[in-house]
Amino acid sequence: RRVLFRSGDLLARLDAERLKKPRVQKRPADLKAAWTPPEPGDTRFVVADGPIPVRVDRIGRDEVPAQSMFFVDGDAAVPALLQSRVFEAWARVKASRSTSWMEQRFSVSRTFETFPIASVFRQGRGAGGIGFLRLEETDGRMAALAKAWLERLPAERTSVPSVELAEIRSRLDDLVLRAYGLPEDADDLAILARLLGWLDT
Repeated sequence: RRVLFRSGDLLARLDAERLKKPRVQKRPADLKAAWTPPEPGDTRFVVADGPIPVRVDRIGRDEVPAQSMFFVDGDAAVPALLQSRVFEAWARVKASRSTSWMEQRFSVSRTFETFPIASVFRQGRGAGGIGFLRLEETDGRMAALAKAWLERLPAERTSVPSVELAEIRSRLDDLVLRAYGLPEDADDLAILARLLGWLDT
C-alpha cells in the first residue's frame, strides 16, 4: 500500500501546504485504521483538513490517507453529505478559528462526531472500528443523485463547474436539506438552528 500523494491533485497540494506547519500526528490506533482496507463494497474517502467548501476525494484500496487528512469509508453518501450545504454550514462554525483559511482546521470530535446524521444515511463502524457512512436505499432519488455526483467527483474540483454538475449538486442539496426537515432556501442560521435542535432531542 502507498501513501496518497498524486501529482497535480488538489487534495495533495492542500496536504503539502499543511505539512509545512506543525501538526499532531495520528495515534497508533488511527494509523492502524488507516492501513486497514475498507470493507467489501465500500470506498475510502479522504477529507482535506480545513478548506470550505469541503474537499472530498476517493482513494484506491491500495492507497492510504496522508496523516493530515481525515478519512471515512462508505458509498456515495460520503460526498453527498460532506459536500452539502448542511454540512458546510456546520463545518464553518465547528472549524478551529484562524486569521488564515489555510490554518483553519477540522476536528474529529467537534466537526464530525457531533454532526447529526439524517435517517436517509446510515452510519456506524465496521469490523476494523473504522467509521462508515452509507445511503439507505429506501430513497431512490437521493441514491440516484448521490451516485451521479460521485461519478463526477474529480470534475467537481475544476474552477468553473459545468452547468450539469452545478445542477446535480443543487438538486442533491435540496434533497439533503429536505432530509433534515429544511426548506430549499434555508440559510446557514436556519440550518444550524435545525442541527442544534436535533442534538437537543
